[in-house]
Amino acid sequence: MSYTYVFRHVLGETILLSCALAGFGCHPSDGMNGINGTNGRDGTNSTMQTSLEPAGENCPNGGIKIDVLLDGAIQEGQTQYICNGNNGESGASGINGTNASFQTTPEPAGENCPNGGIKIDVLLDGVTQDELSRYICDGLNGGRDGENGQTALVNIVEEMAGEHCANGGTRVESGLDTNADGILDDAEITASQYICNGEQGIQGETGAAGHNVLVNTAEFAAGTEGENCSAVGGIKIESGLDANDNNILEPEEIIAANTKYICNGAQGIQGETGASGTNAAIQTSVEPAGDNCANGGIRVDVLLNGEVQTNQTQYICNGAQ
Repeated sequence: MSYTYVFRHVLGETILLSCALAGFGCHPSDGMNGINGTNGRDGTNSTMQTSLEPAGENCPNGGIKIDVLLDGAIQEGQTQYICNGNNGESGASGINGTNASFQTTPEPAGENCPNGGIKIDVLLDGVTQDELSRYICDGLNGGRDGENGQTALVNIVEEMAGEHCANGGTRVESGLDTNADGILDDAEITASQYICNGEQGIQGETGAAGHNVLVNTAEFAAGTEGENCSAVGGIKIESGLDANDNNILEPEEIIAANTKYICNGAQGIQGETGASGTNAAIQTSVEPAGDNCANGGIRVDVLLNGEVQTNQTQYICNGAQ
């Protein structure tokens, strides 16, 4: 039996690396673990960036430029280009296509749409292609109508001085008109709000006695008040305070800004001459006691052109004795 041992002297220590045993496994015990090696340096962050390459020296027909970036820095020596190929020869002209259009029409309720809808036809060169027709159908009717909502009503009433408003105020009542009679009944009131009066303020000092306002009106002829009613004349209205309390509006008391003018109307067109009137006269005579005056009196007749108008006769009767 023979053993072969291999040793390496590392950092002042002798470490058993391996053993060789002819025809047998290694029986000696395992040696000690070696020391860790030093850490390698950190790798760089590598990314690729693509951009359009215009036609030029790098790509005669343009293409795509691929840059390699290490830690964000472009590596000039590693740039690659994917260039567009040369334009091929033009192909033969294709067969003219057909003109396609769409047409929509209402679709009545029936086999295609139980509740009706819209039919969409495809037309090629103006001819409807029946096999390409499609339908957009209306949906089924929805559920039943909802119940009518109830109307909200508001009452505004005076609130007497008391618990809610020390100085009185206004109470605003609101609620739903559950019986639909248009009146907010007590049982329907669900909320009440109060708008209260403020406290009585302190009595202010008595102010100085005021002066009476006086107004003067006077007619004026055309052209006497400048541009005011210059063509027709009218009435001038002046007003002011009776500063000296003598009940006369004196010139210095007139407030010029308050002066107003009421212009006469323009002269109307001359009317046609009217028909001659009748001559009216009154005739009195003594009326004896009778049906018209129990104690007699005076009869008053109206005469038109000398004729008595019996339907206008009046009586002034004497009183009883």
